Amino acid sequence: MRTAGLFVVLGIFCGSAWAQMPRNRVDVYYAFTDFEIDEIDLDMDGDTVGVRVRGGDQLGFLTFELQGGDLDTRINSVKFRNSVQNYRGGVGLRALRSRNADLWGRLEYTRLDTDLNAGGFNFIDDREEGYGVHLGAQLGGAEFNVVAEAGYLAYTNLAGGEYSVCLNWQPRGIGLFVESRYTDLEFDDFDADQEILDLRVGVRFQF
Repeated sequence: MRTAGLFVVLGIFCGSAWAQMPRNRVDVYYAFTDFEIDEIDLDMDGDTVGVRVRGGDQLGFLTFELQGGDLDTRINSVKFRNSVQNYRGGVGLRALRSRNADLWGRLEYTRLDTDLNAGGFNFIDDREEGYGVHLGAQLGGAEFNVVAEAGYLAYTNLAGGEYSVCLNWQPRGIGLFVESRYTDLEFDDFDADQEILDLRVGVRFQF
C-alpha cells in the first residue's frame, strides 16, 4: 500500500509540474539574412523580420512561422533590391519531456518566395513549395536552455539539410533568445547550391 501510495503522490506531483510548464509561445524577431547561390554569383543579404508560434500539450504541438523582407542583391556586380518571404507550418510529436530535457520530431509544410526585379525587369519570380522533417532537442531549465534542431528540406526543385541552434533566457513570461539557422540546399536541375544563413535576435512571449 505504501508503494502504491508513493506512485500516486509522484504521479500527482509530476502531472502538476508538467501542467504548470508553459506549453505555448510566440516569438517576434529581427534577423540578418544572407542568401547565396555561388555558381551564378548571386548574393543577397539584409534585414528581415519574423514571427513564430508554437502551441500544444505535453505530447504534440503545432508550429507556424513567417519571415520576410527586402535584401540587397548582387548579380555579377549589379546591385538592386530583392524580396524574400518564407512561410512554414507544421506539427510535432514529443518523444521525451522532463525538467531538463525535451526531445521531439517535427513535420512541416514550407514555402519560399523570391522576387528579383531591377529597372522594371523581372529577373526571378520563383515560388518553391515542399516539406521539412526535423529532429529537435532542448537542454537546460525553464529560465536558461539551449535548443538545437537538425532537419531535411525538400522543395520542388531543390533539397538539402537545415540546422539551427537557439539560446533562450526566459525569467518569466517574457524572455529573449538568440538563434542561428543554416540551410544548405542543392538544385535538382543543375549543379548549384543555395545557402541561407539567418542570425536572429528576438523576444519570446510564453504562456
